[in-house]
Amino acid sequence: MTHGAHHAADHFIRWLSRGFSGCQFASFLARENQKTQANDRILCTTFLEDLAAEDLPDIEHLIDDAAAREQIALFLFPRLRTPRDVAALALTLSQHERWTCSNVEWGAAKRDGCSLLSLNWTTQSGAPSSAIGFAPLGSMPVTRRAPYVAIALWSGGHQNEHKPSDRPEIGFVDFPISIDKAAHDELWNGTRTDVRELLSDPPEDAVLLRRVTFCLPDETACS
Repeated sequence: MTHGAHHAADHFIRWLSRGFSGCQFASFLARENQKTQANDRILCTTFLEDLAAEDLPDIEHLIDDAAAREQIALFLFPRLRTPRDVAALALTLSQHERWTCSNVEWGAAKRDGCSLLSLNWTTQSGAPSSAIGFAPLGSMPVTRRAPYVAIALWSGGHQNEHKPSDRPEIGFVDFPISIDKAAHDELWNGTRTDVRELLSDPPEDAVLLRRVTFCLPDETACS
């Protein structure tokens, strides 16, 4: 396990910064990381071996520490290559009491042969936080088709002053981003436009995908 030093971490941050995910907030935060490592908004940890049960307490501490420092927790697994690798990763994480792995029902944009998988983390306040997954797999939505398998989440609270919320669930929209409202609204509107275009053909349900971590072939998805 390494903290941000492996070349895969730099590669992934550059991928985010260039807007390939469609999320302009992710691009903004990734560019902040590139400016200085002294005040990273994304805490990136790279696992070079298969995740094991004994690694789960370390992941718990990293997520909680990232939340305390107002950082996104990002875990990279650059040596994972296949849908079965991703399914095994999800099953390993679900051995920890604060991770929940479940299937998500398809909406209008159902794709035959693929299943939707959700990973949720229980924050220190007891709220569920939905993790976003990335993988270099054709089954993944194009906005999540990244160079490496990765999982990212925000495990703090509803701390985005520009998007107040009374929902019990926590998501990336709740992350505290240090910009004024005009700049925030520009990123928000740009993200909606870019994501809508990217997910238009082949069609994907952008709202449903907020609750989805991975999209995997049926034969490898968790039951």
